[in-house]
Amino acid sequence: MGKLQKEECHTISIYDFKRWGSLVGYASGTVTWTSGWSERKNSVGYTINIGEDGEESYLKLNYTVTDWQTGEKREISQKYPIVSLPCRYGGRRYFFRCSILKNGIYCGRRVAKLYLGGGCSYFACRHCLELTYDSRICGYAYTIPDLEESEKKIGRYFYRGKPTRKYRAYLKKEHSLEQSFFRMARRFDCLK
Repeated sequence: MGKLQKEECHTISIYDFKRWGSLVGYASGTVTWTSGWSERKNSVGYTINIGEDGEESYLKLNYTVTDWQTGEKREISQKYPIVSLPCRYGGRRYFFRCSILKNGIYCGRRVAKLYLGGGCSYFACRHCLELTYDSRICGYAYTIPDLEESEKKIGRYFYRGKPTRKYRAYLKKEHSLEQSFFRMARRFDCLK
């Protein structure tokens, strides 16, 4: 089985809190997601505190996790420190500090997003969950319209018996598209 994809996880982003105006003092609320095919709603309660002058800044998440095998429900309360760095031209930039132990080692990475998925009960950074991106698996470097557009731009295919630069670029795109097709086919077991 391959790695879990980022697109399959629930995400909490520091940029969303900034957009909502929650990175000033104390704020609380709820973040809600709707699962795509089942239309089930999932929500996480949060409390965020941005400390003044040496006070601790943190994000506290409260949510319930249901074990899909046993149906047992657990209440989870997790606290993530928030750190800020000054920007060059004024203001501050905020990050979460991943507070997960992976293989007995504290992560502590500065991250802008925390993810929940893949059977994990806690929000963690993409490094701890070993997430990958859909585009890395699919390998869509080029699409068929890109290839057709490149072919239209080719005026001359060969000059003095050698392929022209535009024709070589077209061949490179064509090869990349073929390779991504075969990777996708292998992924879905269409080809062996």
